[in-house]
Amino acid sequence: MDQEVKNALLQYEEYKLQAKDLEEKMDVLKLVILPVMELGVKLEGHSGSFELKERATWKYSPELEEKKAEIKGFEAEEVAKGIATKKATQYLEYRVAKGE
Repeated sequence: MDQEVKNALLQYEEYKLQAKDLEEKMDVLKLVILPVMELGVKLEGHSGSFELKERATWKYSPELEEKKAEIKGFEAEEVAKGIATKKATQYLEYRVAKGE
């Protein structure tokens, strides 16, 4: 492996580890910030504002869940028979070695 690639890998690894650490720190800070924002208080930072957002999830009826499971079965059949087509998207994944 050439030095440029090795340097890029090491830098990527360092950034991923920093990002994980920062996410954990932000999760702790959210515990302080969210209750205030839930009261409708508008909060401003140095370079922007904070906004409370909502992501909806849906719980479906048992009948629909059963139909969805049936469709998954049909999908698996098409994959097994070679009818379904596969579209792959490449992405880079970094995993910390066990014991680290």
